[in-house]
Amino acid sequence: MEKVMINLITFGVPVLLLYTIKFLSHETDIYLTLAMIYNHFGGRGVIAISLLLGLISNIFSKAAIEHLLLKFCQKRSQFMPEQKLIEKIDRLPISTDLKIKFKWSFLHQDFSWRSNFKILIPWAFILAAISATLLTFTGYLGQLHYLLEMTSHFKLQYLVVGLCTLFFFLLTRRQKWAIVSLICLVINLGEIVPWYLPQGGNNSAIASQIRILQSNVLWNNKNYPQVISLVKEEKPDIAVFLEVSKIWMKELTALKDSFPYSFTNQDSTDMGTAIYSKIPLENPAIQNLGGGRKTLVTDLKVKGQIVTLVASHLSIPTSKASFYLRNKQLVELTDFVKEIKHPIVALGDWNITMWSPFYKRFVQKTALKNARYGFGILPSWPTTFPLLSIPIDQSLLSPEIKVVNIHTGRKVGSDHLPVIQDLAIPAS
Repeated sequence: MEKVMINLITFGVPVLLLYTIKFLSHETDIYLTLAMIYNHFGGRGVIAISLLLGLISNIFSKAAIEHLLLKFCQKRSQFMPEQKLIEKIDRLPISTDLKIKFKWSFLHQDFSWRSNFKILIPWAFILAAISATLLTFTGYLGQLHYLLEMTSHFKLQYLVVGLCTLFFFLLTRRQKWAIVSLICLVINLGEIVPWYLPQGGNNSAIASQIRILQSNVLWNNKNYPQVISLVKEEKPDIAVFLEVSKIWMKELTALKDSFPYSFTNQDSTDMGTAIYSKIPLENPAIQNLGGGRKTLVTDLKVKGQIVTLVASHLSIPTSKASFYLRNKQLVELTDFVKEIKHPIVALGDWNITMWSPFYKRFVQKTALKNARYGFGILPSWPTTFPLLSIPIDQSLLSPEIKVVNIHTGRKVGSDHLPVIQDLAIPAS
């Protein structure tokens, strides 16, 4: 009996997941869904994922069925003599190994809360390992649905879960589950480790070095002095502020003594963007890229070299409508950036991480590089839940611009951490 149930779950889970993807992607034909998955992962990738899902389902089904049957027999033992229950177990259509396990459990049974707690601990780790591994894979299908794309952003968290569960399964000698955790660990290590590896040197002649500070100040944050104080401590040449309310716009005028040049735009009462600079801002322009909040564009002349600064605050992809809006903004930002002839610094709160397929498509088409490379992933949001923190405040640069340093600043009352970067600008 348990073999039939195990086989049903082993084959049923991948099929259920496939139909879930079909539903989320709004495809009418299951073959079109398979074609989309094939386009994302290729033939070998599809085979590997299918085998992995089958392995996880098989391991899970064996453990789950055994646990459920054991619980059922334990309930019956409360109303049935031990000898009669053992005779009943002998008549069950299950394997001999499972019968022996059941009999042993009743001869040594302990229904105390401590015993139940011991049973729950392994199951908690098993559930965590399965969840982290599945979410690791669903993130690569982010182009199909906004919920799938949201699972692509938490690679660091999946890595930590994979590491913790791997140690637990090794200590408790659960080899099959250790393999699942190891797969989760290796895949996410491959996504995170490259961000910490030193980057190759830039052979361009350096004209000057500038420091840029960017901060989403949060429209209802009232810690104005903290932001002003941070700017004075970090001493940037350019400060870019996002989610600037009308009150914030007024408070930021305190920076005009140190930053004689400014360029601002107010999209609404609560949303705006402000650029303060010690370097003259040339050709300032407001671009409506894809709708929603406007993008500020301006040129900086750094010892004869013109650098174009692009400051954007993209939509938050928490619904289908805002998901499509953000992706449309990224597409139009891609086309806009490709037309710029000077070195570029494109930054802001993009509400996307480096692991999203939409981010990867942007980088591929624009050939810009992320300022984080070689310095770590630097999570910046949300400050209110550090364990879930992810890097959504981005800075993308032309390859000829060298990153001397980049780091996150201290908390200033916002749900975002400021990001400060030192850039070496090439000679003209």
